[in-house]
Amino acid sequence: MKNNNFCFLKRFVFFHVFLFFITSYVLAQETANNKQITLGKFSPYKSERNPQIEESIYKSLKEKLENSGYKVQESGESSIPGKVQDSQKQKSAYMVDGYYTKKEGQNLEVFAQIYDPDTGKVIDAISISQNIPELEGIELDKSEMKTSDEEVIEQAIDKTANRVRSNPNKKVRNSNIEESITTKPIGRDINFPIAKEDAVKQSEDVFKLLEDTKVVTASRSAESLMDVPATTMVITEQDFKNRGYTSLDDIFRDLPGIDYIGQQGTDHSVLYMRGYRTPFTSRILLMINGIIENDLWAQVATPSRMYPISNIKRIEVIYGPASAVYGPNAFQGIINIITKDGRENNGKTVAGKTSFMYGSGPTWTVDGGVTSQIGDLSIAMSARKIEGNDANKNVSNYGYNTQFWIDNPRVWGPLLLYGSGGQPFGKYSDPVNDWGTILSVTYKTLKIGANITNKYEGYGSQYPGDKSQPNSMWGKTGKNIYVENQVDITQKFNSYSLVCYRDSRIYGDWAEADGYGYGANSFDDSYISFTRWNEVSKSVYAYQNLEYKFNNNFKLLGGVKAEFKKLTKSYDIPGYWWGTSYFSSIDSLNPNVNVGVEDAFPNGGYSIGLSSDPLILKGPSPKKKMPDENTIGTYDRGGFLLSTIDVGKFRFSPGIRYDRNSVYGQSINPRVTGIYKINTKNALKLLYGEAFNEPSPLNLFGGFSGRTADLRLKPEKEKTTEAIYMYYGKQISNDFSLYYSRYDNVIKESAQNAGRRRIYGFEYKFRWNVHNFLEKSPPISIYTYYTYTRALADTYYDHNLKKWQQGVTPLGEYEYLYPDEAKLIPRTRKYSNLGDIAPHKVNLGINLPIKELFIFNLRGNYVGRREFYSRNALQDNGPIADTSDTDAILRRMAQQKDKTIDPYFIFDTGITINFKHYGYFTFKVMNVLNTMYYHPGTGQANAGNYYYARSLGYDSSILPQYGRTFMANLTLTF
Repeated sequence: MKNNNFCFLKRFVFFHVFLFFITSYVLAQETANNKQITLGKFSPYKSERNPQIEESIYKSLKEKLENSGYKVQESGESSIPGKVQDSQKQKSAYMVDGYYTKKEGQNLEVFAQIYDPDTGKVIDAISISQNIPELEGIELDKSEMKTSDEEVIEQAIDKTANRVRSNPNKKVRNSNIEESITTKPIGRDINFPIAKEDAVKQSEDVFKLLEDTKVVTASRSAESLMDVPATTMVITEQDFKNRGYTSLDDIFRDLPGIDYIGQQGTDHSVLYMRGYRTPFTSRILLMINGIIENDLWAQVATPSRMYPISNIKRIEVIYGPASAVYGPNAFQGIINIITKDGRENNGKTVAGKTSFMYGSGPTWTVDGGVTSQIGDLSIAMSARKIEGNDANKNVSNYGYNTQFWIDNPRVWGPLLLYGSGGQPFGKYSDPVNDWGTILSVTYKTLKIGANITNKYEGYGSQYPGDKSQPNSMWGKTGKNIYVENQVDITQKFNSYSLVCYRDSRIYGDWAEADGYGYGANSFDDSYISFTRWNEVSKSVYAYQNLEYKFNNNFKLLGGVKAEFKKLTKSYDIPGYWWGTSYFSSIDSLNPNVNVGVEDAFPNGGYSIGLSSDPLILKGPSPKKKMPDENTIGTYDRGGFLLSTIDVGKFRFSPGIRYDRNSVYGQSINPRVTGIYKINTKNALKLLYGEAFNEPSPLNLFGGFSGRTADLRLKPEKEKTTEAIYMYYGKQISNDFSLYYSRYDNVIKESAQNAGRRRIYGFEYKFRWNVHNFLEKSPPISIYTYYTYTRALADTYYDHNLKKWQQGVTPLGEYEYLYPDEAKLIPRTRKYSNLGDIAPHKVNLGINLPIKELFIFNLRGNYVGRREFYSRNALQDNGPIADTSDTDAILRRMAQQKDKTIDPYFIFDTGITINFKHYGYFTFKVMNVLNTMYYHPGTGQANAGNYYYARSLGYDSSILPQYGRTFMANLTLTF
């Protein structure tokens, strides 16, 4: 009996389970097959009624839905409950209505809501506005991108129709509702009936389409990642939080296509983008909201720790030549920092955050930002102050920076009685005292802003300690004050105007011990000096850009630029070595004013002495204003024309730019892009672009008597061909890039156009959002980047002849034995490894949220084995010219025989504790395993590594990097 009852029970359960699945399937099919939609009118929100916009939205959305196979019914009700009841009567599957906002001088904003008539609740929402985040906190404000009403309506309609089509089971899209309603003022002003869902379903829907991301840098116009004519990386505000970034400098270790060199000197780091080795970060354009930040004299970008990060929305990194749009020096790429303003406060009058950071060194940092919106007036302010010491034990215990050299009286003599940066000479120290501020005030279409920074740091390990005292302070200030106006003349025609005043200054102390011997066969004394240096350059430039959209398939953008620069020719260095490039604003120490003064100082300058002298005079401070006799005025003018042409699935973007300079002449740079959109997630791109890098005033005029100059320098020229494949899905994105770049008239660390370079590269970027295995937790995000770079040059440095050579002869490395004969032998062009560029690099990262309380982050960076740069003293492994030179033999024995730097893998980690709306606390550890690793030296890298004798030159050949370090960051939001 029991068995019969049990069998009956099993059959009963099985039958009802089967019936449940059949019923569910039929109901699901019935819902899926219900192709009827009730469409309501779109109403004005915080703006006047515009019948033209209302009619355009309604007709276009109705047409789009009908073309997708839906039967559209018009709702005759005006209230939300009435519309829902109306749709229930009509047995519709969905009900759609919405709102719009159109204010003078601003873009149209459209808000659409999708209802389930059975529940009367909102199950999905769409908002189209250039200042609404589309991907991990990316926000776009109206000042950055002007879009016609037709384009906004088209985006809203496409997105609404796609959301309806992709949700046949009427799932609640809570992340979309939160993004478009609950976190926006409209959600507080209108009481929407919003459906709820559990955390698991919310987690399922957190993935966002990457193709919705917009960037503005590549073409000075808002474009989706699919349409951008360049390889692009976007680092968002959320990335800063998730990965524990506490400065701008932090992000570049984790990016593909960039060789990060930890210089720890006058610039904390040097960046080589896509394999182009330079003495400084001088082939990349750094911008803040489109305003150029590179200094005027050396043209160096310093994307470092003095920039405030509290108001950063995102950073756009554009790879490859961009001179067709931005003119000179947009050579290897662009870094554009885009900040917030008050129009993104979500209805708050005032919003902002403040960060307090403390880390190894020790260093203290305070970083804060605030934004405010009062009517049509928007104000944004952010500031940062960092102070402390970058003392690196791996450096202070290594090579020429040990106490033996920096505190050696036979090297430094009476100079050890002085100090700089609050620290005495003779002890390894690397002081830091940086600050920066970013300000803007916007009224309607008019914006006034200022970016002001000051970097003041020690030399650290950049120079060997027997040539320079590491705690001498070197500074750089930048002031950019600008006025811009961006206005829609008509719905299709807009204008962007900019006038900017730039003031950049390079200054600081220089403690020097000039000597090349230390033994029985060389002199013991050094020529020592302690001088103060100054350089000031200024410019005023104006842009006028116009954009006209003929229709949805053709757009034209053009612009003109004019700039006047007043540039310093040579450093102002009172008391330094007399020479052809010497200048002093102190008349008594200026040979051009006080004729014969150079004869009064037999050592070579007012502040030049010997280490055996009992005392030495410190050079006087230069005058604040640079005398006109040490300046030169230059003029630049240029113009560009770009177009965007859409033909079916194809997009073509041809463009060209012309620039002319009063010193080096003219340059013409075209750009051509073809894009084939396979579908909404896949695209193929083929790019060709040219760029030029103008010779800097530092190279043209020399800067000081110890540096070469050449007024005949030509601009460097680049030609790049690139192929890109992109796949951007909801959870996974893949980006492949293959490029080949050709360079002519290369300007190296010395002032000469010397040879050609050829660089081949491949970059792969993979991102994946994984459903979190932890309950009620946001998704896990994973990224993997791989970079392959082969950088070749047709010049090499002959260490025996002590000069650069272009091409080779049959004599090879023995040319120094027959210098006269070698001049008669034809040279054959030969490309060899440029050096300092790692052929293989891998960046890995995982972000694990735990509930809404914690974020755990782990990142790893692998840098492969790399050869030294040809000029580096450690690259000299050829024959020894004088085999009786014991010193040369010992130096050779100390060198790496394989002329390479070992590969390394560094792990960083961090944990963030969320305080919900009040902020968060992050504790991070860099170089978790305390790995000892090295970077190649910068500049000429000619010091060598035979630490038992004086160094061979002024630039360190090898740079020890930090061991394990810590940073704590408390961020409060309001």
